[in-house]
Formats: sequence, structure tokens, C-alpha cells
Amino acid sequence: MDTREEFQRYMTAISGEEDRLSRHLSEDELIEYQQGRLEDLERDTIQSHLVQCDACIAVLKQVSDFFEPAREGEEAISDVHAPRDEDGRAR
Repeated sequence: MDTREEFQRYMTAISGEEDRLSRHLSEDELIEYQQGRLEDLERDTIQSHLVQCDACIAVLKQVSDFFEPAREGEEAISDVHAPRDEDGRAR
């Protein structure tokens, strides 16, 4: 590890963000981020993580697809499409 990497790890550790950067973001965090409901510091921390984590970016894209309005020609999910049990109730 070079000096620069060591310094970055040190600064991350003392700022208390080590856990956030070393783990994947939760779905709740990504939803709050996508909906624009975060304070500046938390938003910036999540953005820093997203720059480095392709897995979290992929989940963020799924979250965005779910919450954004249907695109032209895209069919909305409804109870008609939901699997049903023997009594006809949606599962």
C-alpha cells in the first residue's frame, strides 16, 4: 500500500465512514438517495461509495427503474400479472 492509500484509509477511519465504504449500501439507503431525501453529508457519502461500487450502482438502477414513471409502451405491474394461489388471491 502506498502512502496515499494509507492516508485515505486513515482519513476514512477517523471520519467514521469506514463501515459505509466497506459494505454495500442497503436498499433503504439507495431509495432515500434516489428520492432525494438525504442531508448533504449523507448524500455525498453515498455518492463516494457509488463511484467505487458497481454492485450498488446496479441496485440503484433497479431502484430508479421501479420508482420512475412507466416509460412509453411499458406495461404497469398489476394484480392481473401477479401469481395467484388456489383461491384466486394474489401471492
